[in-house]
Amino acid sequence: LAEGLALDTETKEGKLIAAIIDVLDEMSIRFEDIDDNLVDLEDGLDAVSDDLSEVEETLYEMDDDDEELDDDAEYFETTCPVCGRPAKRETDTMDTFTCSSWYYLRYTDPHNTELPFSREAADRWMPVDNYIGGIEHAILHLLYSRFFTKALRDLGLLSVDEPFTNLLCQGMVKDENGDTMSKSKGNVVPPSSVIEPYGADTMRLAILFIAPPEKDFDWDPKAVEGANRFIKRAWRIVWQLVQSGDANVAFDKSVLDETALKLYRERHRTIAKCTEDFDRGQFNTAISAVMELVNAASAYLNATEGADRDKALCYGVAKDIVSVLAPICPFWADELWHEALGWEGNAY
Repeated sequence: LAEGLALDTETKEGKLIAAIIDVLDEMSIRFEDIDDNLVDLEDGLDAVSDDLSEVEETLYEMDDDDEELDDDAEYFETTCPVCGRPAKRETDTMDTFTCSSWYYLRYTDPHNTELPFSREAADRWMPVDNYIGGIEHAILHLLYSRFFTKALRDLGLLSVDEPFTNLLCQGMVKDENGDTMSKSKGNVVPPSSVIEPYGADTMRLAILFIAPPEKDFDWDPKAVEGANRFIKRAWRIVWQLVQSGDANVAFDKSVLDETALKLYRERHRTIAKCTEDFDRGQFNTAISAVMELVNAASAYLNATEGADRDKALCYGVAKDIVSVLAPICPFWADELWHEALGWEGNAY
């Protein structure tokens, strides 16, 4: 198994890897036994299980006040069984992917006090419609989640074969130097620097409008300013449309003049475009379509007098602008939904 590996056995890491290889060699696990799912279940895991059955397991009960193993010296301070000198037990005993590999199943049945989840609840809600994650994270986590789901399926705990229906790997945000933003590099833009002056809706709109979600993009403060200007403009247009409209007037296409028909056509084109783009996850082009509808509504208001405007059309366009922007700007849309349009509940 170790052929072709250049190990520095003088280092702690090298000694550890060499020891692991020796154990695997004794268990007759070969590279050929390791497939795309990391370990061949029939050969590799059976050998591991047989070996582990010979190991004496000791369960350690922690005090209620201790949150982690490395907080409890009684656990990690011990004596080396080989040399007899003081030693420290390993406290990092649970890989972070273990819990994150099945948490979505717990979401299907979060109040169950007897089981992690019931099969009925899991079968009702699973699989997840959309999985969104960075490409590095998604590769490993997606692999582990699929393994857990298939293992739980084989155990009869759920029926689905795959945990996720669709995968979207979002792009990375770059700084002014073209470097990927990360907390470790210290080059991130704090959300508060945008939310405090402009609001959360402006930040969401700017991020989704700059580029398709799967593409990397350079962070541009001017995009935030532009998004805020559009939100304010759309707000004014919605109020103007509502003031010229009437929710109680029935719509009649036959009475529309050519100016009103142009807005009517743009309204339906925008709804069709946004429906298609939302389904494809192309939020930037959906936002562009809404901007065109707002422009068309503004042109209609500028070209007509209040008494000449079609009341049903004005109200309908106002409602549609709020509805299609609601998934992107929920706070903005919710206030207009209640205060301007007079509806209860929320826009989505």
